[in-house]
Amino acid sequence: MSLLSYAEVSRLVGLSTRSIRRLIDSGSFPQPLDLGGRVRKFRADEVEAWIDSRPRASVPEPVALQKARARAAS
Repeated sequence: MSLLSYAEVSRLVGLSTRSIRRLIDSGSFPQPLDLGGRVRKFRADEVEAWIDSRPRASVPEPVALQKARARAAS
């Protein structure tokens, strides 16, 4: 089992640690494990599952790629 810190999760999901804490408080993000003292870590598999469950943004295809495909088709 791989464990991630708040900083690692923040970089991985692209959210601030404060935003992650808000999501945890609302029940929308995996709970970190309490490892004693002030140490809290996230299970990597749970964070990855959360990422996979998020909707994907649709990004338009770059114009250069559109033109290349059009040339190849003709």
